[in-house]
Amino acid sequence: MIGYRSGPSPKYGLDFADAKPVENHSRFDCLKQASAAVTARGDSYGTPEDNFRTTAALWNAWLDQRVTNLNRTQARLQFEPHDVATLLALLKLARLANDPKHADSWVDLAGYAACGMETARIPVPAPAAATKPPMPAANTPKE
Repeated sequence: MIGYRSGPSPKYGLDFADAKPVENHSRFDCLKQASAAVTARGDSYGTPEDNFRTTAALWNAWLDQRVTNLNRTQARLQFEPHDVATLLALLKLARLANDPKHADSWVDLAGYAACGMETARIPVPAPAAATKPPMPAANTPKE
């Protein structure tokens, strides 16, 4: 039977001990589940044609910029892991354009952003110190 591995993931600290194994893994069952998922997602993401058109526009803008930068720095475009995170984040933004109240897309977007930051090897910035002056106390007479 195909299923999730059990126990913690040493690299990411995740524990899959409670994950449910995949019971039905025939091609027919896979396609049946995919059909149900695609139909249900249409309510949140719009038609595939509209969503893919929006996604394509976002990806084209990203790739145009990468090619522009490429002409200055290297001989051919090679995708990096952070590019994948960016393109998947753009996919989520395209979906959110159809339904901004779809919570799962916001969560996924944050996850792709975090993974993109990690794969681009950007150090996490230290929290900024408060720079605002203290607020005056209420009911304090002005001089």
